[in-house]
Amino acid sequence: MSDNYGMASVEDVSENFIPFITGEKPQITDTVTIASGSNVAQRALLGRVTATGKYIPCVKTATDGSQIPRRIAIYATDATAADALCPVYCEVECNPSLLVLDDSWSSTNEVKELLADQGIYLRLPV
Repeated sequence: MSDNYGMASVEDVSENFIPFITGEKPQITDTVTIASGSNVAQRALLGRVTATGKYIPCVKTATDGSQIPRRIAIYATDATAADALCPVYCEVECNPSLLVLDDSWSSTNEVKELLADQGIYLRLPV
């Protein structure tokens, strides 16, 4: 038993753990509305529909405003039946290999600069 109350000991940490948060930048989070009809995966890239202000998975070929990457879903959210609230990262440094992109994006390199404009930085863990 460790004397570090509430802290994991070295033997408690999995060697296979891959962190999503990779830097020391303060995380800024918020809650957004996911539009009805969407099923959002954890760590999914989200875009905002201009007409409604609601968020949906970011698709590169969209023309409704949601083609611009703006947020990352913290948790999976099922809004297939009705609008749902979803906690999101607004600003963060995160692991690009764990980011969930729609198939319309060929790689995280395509969204890297677009996300940097939002305060989201893709950085591999060191």
